[in-house]
Amino acid sequence: MKIIIPSQKTINITIGGLAILFIGFVILLFQTSRSTSTTGTTIISTHDLTDQLPPIDPEIPRTLPYDQYKQKTDSIRFKRKLLNGTFGNSVSLPGIGAKKASSENFVFDPNENPKKRIYMIMLQWWTLDTGTWENPIKYYVKDDKAYLRKTKCQSIKSKTANLTAYKCKEIDVPIPFRYNPDNKSIMIPVSKTTVDVMFIMFPISLAITFIGVIYFLFGGFIQFLFEIARGNPFSETNVKRLKRMATILFAIPIFLFSFNSLLYLIFQRYFTPDVKMSADIWAFLWKPAILGLIFTALYFAFRQGKRLKDEQDLTV
Repeated sequence: MKIIIPSQKTINITIGGLAILFIGFVILLFQTSRSTSTTGTTIISTHDLTDQLPPIDPEIPRTLPYDQYKQKTDSIRFKRKLLNGTFGNSVSLPGIGAKKASSENFVFDPNENPKKRIYMIMLQWWTLDTGTWENPIKYYVKDDKAYLRKTKCQSIKSKTANLTAYKCKEIDVPIPFRYNPDNKSIMIPVSKTTVDVMFIMFPISLAITFIGVIYFLFGGFIQFLFEIARGNPFSETNVKRLKRMATILFAIPIFLFSFNSLLYLIFQRYFTPDVKMSADIWAFLWKPAILGLIFTALYFAFRQGKRLKDEQDLTV
């Protein structure tokens, strides 16, 4: 069988084309970021905050001694985390988790007042768009209801050509979900039964996944190395192992991204325009994807080596 191998010229052209595409993509991103910004020499923006709501948490006088100021600040911050449902017991898998929290106690107590218990599903790869530094969006809980405090601005016509004025006011918008500012994830309130089932199923699923990864990936790779050490690197078994490992590594990010998109469809009624997909998902998914590319390259290389070995055996 004749094996067609690309010439060196074709390989160089392909690599050069990919490099040009990458450089062009970087330049496009740079130009886009420049085009979305405005210089202060041509447009002057002024913001007038007319209607300002009372502060979410009590303000601590800065005239207090440092120790008292820090103690009161930490106390308010701790109470805010309790009200937001940040503390409690939780179990999680990649992209999703379950939480039992209390709005009164640091540790979840199943015997406390049922009205103070909070049961939630954590969507770890969906987060809150917190706005810009000029117009931030603040999340808080009051009377067991979640709100977003936004700054809404309206442009005002000015006779001066180079002046843009805005009249701004603060508004509180109720939302149907909770938010964890610590890990920047959306939390959906659900029933106690749902969370109890997830607390049982998640550890079982995690154990099964861990065993599968150990057996098929780590175990398969060790067997692959042993086969090479025996002097038979291009065996049919080794080629199949590489193909299986590459398939699993590619399937992981595809499955998790699809599952995360499915969560959006399931909980769509909880998602307001302020919710967006977290960038953390890409930081998690690119690692198995890169490993999948490496094992795919190894698979093609060893498959080619096996073909050459088989042809050599036939000629001998």
